[in-house]
Amino acid sequence: MLALEKTRPTDRYRGGIQFVDKRSNAWAGRLGYLTGLGRSSDQIAEELGDGLHPAFVRTCWGRWGIRPAEIHAVVPLTRLERVTLLWRAEKLGLTPEEWLRQVASVAIRDGLYEAIVGR
Repeated sequence: MLALEKTRPTDRYRGGIQFVDKRSNAWAGRLGYLTGLGRSSDQIAEELGDGLHPAFVRTCWGRWGIRPAEIHAVVPLTRLERVTLLWRAEKLGLTPEEWLRQVASVAIRDGLYEAIVGR
């Protein structure tokens, strides 16, 4: 999609200021970043906000060789929490991701949120 004026941060001028590329590498990078955060195709299409259809996001995933089952959620942790997580996971012979997955699975399955968090 070409236009004459940039409207989003991911738009890029091509040919000097002759054209504006709306689906640039920066745009694809943003789509990939949102995918890596574990967002759904509907959420990504809405956040990019350029009339993108969620099916196109899924098409991009297919072209890039990304299967939605492989998309993981990002869990922000402090440095101390990460070190402790790594230590506890290694103690059990697990990866940090598997340790978190097992804890979250049990909490979800058995409704233990209040017991764990104390709310």
